[in-house]
Amino acid sequence: MIRTTALDAPAYRRLWWRRLGRALGWSLLSGGWLWWRSLRLVLDVARRAPSYVEASHWLIPGFRLDRDEVPRVLALRLWRCLRLWRPDQAWCLSGRAIDPHTRSEALAGSVFLRDHGLPASARIVLEQQARDSSENLQRLPAGWQSTGPMGLVSNRWHLARCAWLAAELGVAVKICAAERRWRPGLADWLMAGREALALLSWAGPAVHRLRAHDLLRPIPFKSANAAASTTRKLLSP
Repeated sequence: MIRTTALDAPAYRRLWWRRLGRALGWSLLSGGWLWWRSLRLVLDVARRAPSYVEASHWLIPGFRLDRDEVPRVLALRLWRCLRLWRPDQAWCLSGRAIDPHTRSEALAGSVFLRDHGLPASARIVLEQQARDSSENLQRLPAGWQSTGPMGLVSNRWHLARCAWLAAELGVAVKICAAERRWRPGLADWLMAGREALALLSWAGPAVHRLRAHDLLRPIPFKSANAAASTTRKLLSP
């Protein structure tokens, strides 16, 4: 099974550029229609996603730090964590360090939570190797998938891709929006447009068959063989 976690940095970059090239090609060949369908899906999920769900285990994907500081995008995810936190929950903060001399996204998020009142007794797991949204899900702590659907907190414009990747990797999730409501500013619209291209790079032309209500449901578990087969299709060159 080909997994991005097994790829070294040069191979990972080549795969990333190939997927971007395919997404741009599909978009151009369809006259922009496939990108538009992908954007509609991103926006539908963004508008309809809940900002509260019940789960015992939670994942917060990281986001690139701004000069070693937590940017607004990641801060919104972390504030939602603080609002949802209960003593019986476990949280995984996922994200690597872009530069070896800086903090990882996961570590920066953990410090932010502690500085803003998360109790020292809170169960926080740091996953400091994930390079993208797919690896956030591939690198879950051992045993977390056996606990039932896991909560996943991210920004509204990011949730469609997270839900799709989780379904394809066989990870059961309940997506939860970092923002209480979808009230987009210019930056949010730009991120939604970028996410539409990112989702197209993964889902390909089949994106036009996807519907928001399917992505918003807790994803059922897949068998190990089914998940492996899907991952091969997703990540093969």
